[in-house]
Amino acid sequence: MDQASETRPMAEIHPLIGMGGTELMGRLLGREEPAISEAQGREFARYYPLIRALPGAVDLLGAAHQAGIELVLVTSSKAGDLPHVMEPLGPTGQLFGQVVHGEEGGRAKPAPDLFHMALERSGFEPDQVVAVGDAEWDITASGRAGIASIGLRTGGMDADALMRAGALAVYDSCAHLLEKWRSSPLA
Repeated sequence: MDQASETRPMAEIHPLIGMGGTELMGRLLGREEPAISEAQGREFARYYPLIRALPGAVDLLGAAHQAGIELVLVTSSKAGDLPHVMEPLGPTGQLFGQVVHGEEGGRAKPAPDLFHMALERSGFEPDQVVAVGDAEWDITASGRAGIASIGLRTGGMDADALMRAGALAVYDSCAHLLEKWRSSPLA
């Protein structure tokens, strides 16, 4: 946020991670700052080589696909970031039947717009879907679209915060969810 001569402690920023960039800036600064958004994009690109799949993510996605679950990715990421974010998933990244990203119109999380778009594209009704997210904003946005959700603590969110946002259940990681699959909302 140096581009706007603003500083904020990480304790204010971290709870907003997962929210769309415009929404995040609005919450932190009370206004949009295009210069910050552009600088964030350039800064994020520097870290592309360091992006890794979450532990257990590839196995979880593979198991869901083998179980006949249609996978849809709903992300606030920009279109240009998607290849770099998906690359660590390897061939498993190709299992997503639909991908809805943050530049496709509508409002970003915590608004439900991206989830509404995912429902429209997939042809599913909200009660046929379970979202999995690791930020309060994933859980809030999916809930506003009428979609039940599972919380993962991989985003550093407290289990209580994910439950307060509306998660049906919370798991420590992708591997933990896979381990508890049979007793989870995915079953």
